[in-house]
Amino acid sequence: MFQILQKCILFLLLVSNTAVSAPLCRSYFDSMISESQIIESIKGSDAFLDKRNEEWANSRRCLCCHTTLPYIMTRTYDAKSAGSFEIFRNSAVAKVQNPDLQPWYSADMTRRNSNPTESVVNAMTLLMYDQARKTDLQPVTLKAVDRIFEQLDSNHLLHWLDFNLQPFESKAAELWGNSFAILAIETAQKKSSYRAPQEKYKAMKNALLSKPEKLNLNEKSILLWAHSLSKSVLSPELFKQFVLDLKKSQNKNGSWNQKAVLNMGTNTEDTYSTSIALLALVKSKVRGKKVTAAADWLTAQQKTVQTFGLSSAYTFWPSTSMNRTDSNMNNLFASDSATGYATLALKAYKNEILKLKND
Repeated sequence: MFQILQKCILFLLLVSNTAVSAPLCRSYFDSMISESQIIESIKGSDAFLDKRNEEWANSRRCLCCHTTLPYIMTRTYDAKSAGSFEIFRNSAVAKVQNPDLQPWYSADMTRRNSNPTESVVNAMTLLMYDQARKTDLQPVTLKAVDRIFEQLDSNHLLHWLDFNLQPFESKAAELWGNSFAILAIETAQKKSSYRAPQEKYKAMKNALLSKPEKLNLNEKSILLWAHSLSKSVLSPELFKQFVLDLKKSQNKNGSWNQKAVLNMGTNTEDTYSTSIALLALVKSKVRGKKVTAAADWLTAQQKTVQTFGLSSAYTFWPSTSMNRTDSNMNNLFASDSATGYATLALKAYKNEILKLKND
């Protein structure tokens, strides 16, 4: 009898030690995807992002919300990405130093008026360039952030570039653009001693947040991300409400769809919508099975295929454009965004939830 009892005690001790030594994230969150799969998934998209942005840098030499912006926020400055980084940085510097420089789409400027939009994209590009190079923020970078405040209209908000292309380059994107401006400003303040002009910044935030019901989940996600840098963007009440809004709109399988996040598009599961929602929740320190389910679903959506007329097979996150969905080119732009933000979201999940810092 004593021997049987002794064996039972040894067995319980063995089980207890195993449970303690196992990663907390794996036992608590019950992930269906392994840590190694997530790490490989993050690395897998680099070649696609480098290829797309090398082509964009050499042919367009302009900065855009759908392809270059998520790229420069995602990739590190290395041998493969350096050429594109330099071209994008030079484009931003040229505009900051020469505000009257006309873009390639200078016709019909009354409707398009690119300067406010470019102030945000230029600032974020230069911020991410300095961060990727692991240098202090350069004077031209801080000048680019200041340029945002010079572009505010009488309502204390930024006019947004309207190409009638959803979701980033249209009149409907104005609140998203202003939310992204907040993210750029908070990034500058987090990474340096830069401080935004107090009165202008306060008026800008008030104008954007005074009617939170007008913000969609895409915009709320960006603002949650910005808030995570300083804890000073959102009130405690708005912070709780934005997080709750994201959690309530999540599908049972962990994904989000375009309708829920963008207030347009389809009810089909969407890689971009899931990426930005997951990123916001992780940055907001939300933990639990909903977040893990989102990371699992997103990791499983990555594909290695040859499509869109690309010369060979690449690994990326496919997405469908809301603009002329029969167009391979528009679907490719949508996939650029999805791949960039999926990589950002899974990097945050890996570093901040799984606690794996070996980028």
